[in-house]
Amino acid sequence: MAPIALAAVYGGELWLAALACVIGSIGMYEWNNMAGVKTLSLTTTNVVIFLASLTAYQLDEGLISLVIIVLGAMTCGLISLAQHKRFIWAVWGQLYIGLAILSIVWMQDVYGWEAVVWILFIIWAMDIGAYFAGSLIGGPKLVPKASPNKTWAGLIGGALTACLVSWLAGGYLNIAGNQVLIGAGIGLALWSQLGDIIESLVKRHFKVKDSGAIIPGHGGVLDRIDSLLFTLPVLVGALWLWPNFLALNG
Repeated sequence: MAPIALAAVYGGELWLAALACVIGSIGMYEWNNMAGVKTLSLTTTNVVIFLASLTAYQLDEGLISLVIIVLGAMTCGLISLAQHKRFIWAVWGQLYIGLAILSIVWMQDVYGWEAVVWILFIIWAMDIGAYFAGSLIGGPKLVPKASPNKTWAGLIGGALTACLVSWLAGGYLNIAGNQVLIGAGIGLALWSQLGDIIESLVKRHFKVKDSGAIIPGHGGVLDRIDSLLFTLPVLVGALWLWPNFLALNG
């Protein structure tokens, strides 16, 4: 999936928004199915909310696009409440995926493709580093009840790999200074791992191994982007509070 994501990022905001909407819609379908709230009316509402929010953003109505996501989540909750009595899961899913979609489009618009590539590289580096460190070193489990394959060695190895990639890629792309890149690399990597663990807890709660089966051998879309979904809104929140955190906006 990496070449497709990078091509969309480099292609510009419209291509990225289109890909984010497609991936988000598939992810929303998987979430609804996993949470037991899957209906045609709810899934259709999810897609319409994504399209409406991204359209509003393209028309330079950033605040309205955010309001659409939030009010849309409440609407999804009410639909689910009437049909399944699972208000919280429907609201959570729409916010969880919708805010991440809006976040990545905002980053592309405000900070350019370099910032998006940087955060993608950090997330991928965390996953790859954690996999190899955990496989080669093993050792004590990180959260055996939620995700029995995760180890402390994997967490440390992934964080160090993400830190290195953040420093190398961020320096090459002139994202920020060395101290910022190193600190952000570790912080974002650890936060992304928390997102992975939380989705593992959700899947365990619903007694499913994977969120879906659209990617052979790898599960569903949510299984591939759970760390990114959890990290993007937090990064955007930090950038909103400290807009010069990245040198690209300085």
